[in-house]
Amino acid sequence: MDISKEISIIFQGPYLDGITDKCLEITRNAIPNSEIIFSTWLDSNCNSTQVDLLLENKDPGGEYYCDFPKIIYSANRQIVSTLAGLKKATRKYAIKIRSDMYLENYSFFD
Repeated sequence: MDISKEISIIFQGPYLDGITDKCLEITRNAIPNSEIIFSTWLDSNCNSTQVDLLLENKDPGGEYYCDFPKIIYSANRQIVSTLAGLKKATRKYAIKIRSDMYLENYSFFD
């Protein structure tokens, strides 16, 4: 049995031109029968053919937790976009990764 048919992969985060597309492509080639969901922000301009479902969420914004240097606490962004992706996932297993990462195989199921 092809376990990849039971996997939803949720890419979460901003659309990074030239990077996110490559990550989606590598993952799609490595795990071809998986469901790929990209959960990002409104007006992301993502038009990848590797995505089964594109979710464009309202950005809740980040909060500064350090004035110098300016460091943004982005947990709210991660919660909003990850939860939106998980709610739409239809497969038995769900994997969440950032929009600048990729999977080369699914040997972790062995």
